[in-house]
Amino acid sequence: SLRGDFAFEQSRSAGVDGAMGTMDDVSVIRIGAAKVTLSLGTGASAVVTVAQGTGFFLITPNGMAGSLSASIAFNIPGVSFSGTFRLQVNNSTDRMRETFTVGVFPVTLDLPAGRYLSVEGAGVNLDVLGQTLRGDFRFEQLTLTGGARVTRLSANNAAISLGGASPATAAVRVTDGTGQFLVSPAGLAGELSANVLA
Repeated sequence: SLRGDFAFEQSRSAGVDGAMGTMDDVSVIRIGAAKVTLSLGTGASAVVTVAQGTGFFLITPNGMAGSLSASIAFNIPGVSFSGTFRLQVNNSTDRMRETFTVGVFPVTLDLPAGRYLSVEGAGVNLDVLGQTLRGDFRFEQLTLTGGARVTRLSANNAAISLGGASPATAAVRVTDGTGQFLVSPAGLAGELSANVLA
């Protein structure tokens, strides 16, 4: 089942000539969501659950920008995955700063000028048959002046357990993992640190 508050708005304003109804009128579309929950399955056996979902997307003649966040969990036999995630995108060169009321809840969009895409995961927990990965992760792709793309990857509080039925019995454990990597047309650069127990 899907529940939440959703809002859609399309507005038009005068363009450079200051007159409505002419060819340079500006159209803006706003799409918002708040208090979104999603459950696929039944009760405690739900395969997918989404909670605290909030989002706001703004479409203007200069491009699209938006932010979407939620707590997500997957649970299938032998595999579990959970975390709080946030997606941000701005493919225009304008700073986007607006507040849109969804039901009675104000949803704010505040993004620096693009163009970029970022995905963040906090408290990420992946367990596959006792093999675990935990931590906070971030992926970001930027388009620089001139069109070159740069990708940034970072991890904090990362932990990995391999070779056991649970983290306590793992043959290999990695804790306190921290890393940053930069991928650009010039190559790859980065640093990684962690404690490894085997």
